[in-house]
Amino acid sequence: MVRYYNPHESAIISLFRWKFTLTSSVFQMGEFWLYMTIALVVMILMDLNFVDFPTGVVNLDVWKLLSPQLSVTIFAVVFYNNQCYGRYMSLYSTCVDIDVNEKNLVSELLVDFGHDPDLRGNVRQACKYSLAAIFYFYLSMEDQSPGMRTSWQIIRDKGLLTEAEIRRVSDFPGTVFMLLLHWASIAIKDNIKKLRGKQGQYTPPELAAMSSRLFVLVDRIGVSCLTVRSIQNMPVPFVEHFDFPDGLGHRNWQPHSGGTA
Repeated sequence: MVRYYNPHESAIISLFRWKFTLTSSVFQMGEFWLYMTIALVVMILMDLNFVDFPTGVVNLDVWKLLSPQLSVTIFAVVFYNNQCYGRYMSLYSTCVDIDVNEKNLVSELLVDFGHDPDLRGNVRQACKYSLAAIFYFYLSMEDQSPGMRTSWQIIRDKGLLTEAEIRRVSDFPGTVFMLLLHWASIAIKDNIKKLRGKQGQYTPPELAAMSSRLFVLVDRIGVSCLTVRSIQNMPVPFVEHFDFPDGLGHRNWQPHSGGTA
C-alpha cells in the first residue's frame, strides 16, 4: 500500500507511531486476543488452585526449560528481520526502476518527436497513459479510508485520463496498468508510422533503433510493476530477489496469478 514516508522524521515520533505499524496490525487481530485470553484464564485458574500444575513442572527451573525455545525464537526473529529487510530493498530497487524508466521514456519521446508539431499530440498521450499506469499501479494497492479520494478521482484530477477512458479501463477484467501501457505503446507506434511517411528525417535503421528503445522502456516499466506485485503476492514468507540482467525478465519470470488488477 502507498504511504508517504518522511526520512527526516524524529526517531521518537516513529517509535511511538500507532497507525500503519505492525503493532496496530497485531493488536487488531482477533487471534492475538484469543491466545492472550486463554493464557490469562489458565494463569488465573492456576493461581486460584482450580487447575493443578502438571506432574514434573513443580519446582522446575523455568529458565532452563525456556532456554532452548528462547534461542530458537531469537534466531527466527533475527533471520526473519533480515529477510524482511532484503525484501524491502528488492521492492525499493524495483520501484526506483519504475521511476527511472518512466523518466527515460519521456526524455526519449521528447528527443525523438518533440521537434514535430504533428507528433506532439501522441507524445502527450503516451506520457499520460504511461503515468496513469504508474499512478494506478501504486494507488490500487492503497487502503481506501473514509473520506479518501478513490484512485480514479486522483488520476482524473491530474488530467491523465478522460472520463471515457476511465470508464473503459475500469471495466477491464485484466491487469489495468498493463492495458494503459499498451495504449502508450500504440501512441508511440502511431508516431513511428507518421515519421516513416516523412522523407528525409530518419532512415529505416534509425526508426528501427528508435522503436526498439521506446518499446523496451515501456516493457521495463510493466515488468517492474509486475515484479513488485508478484513479490507482494508471493505466499512464501522468505521470497527470493528477482534479478533481471537484461531488464526484461521474459525467460525467467512468471507473474503470480494474484497480480492482476
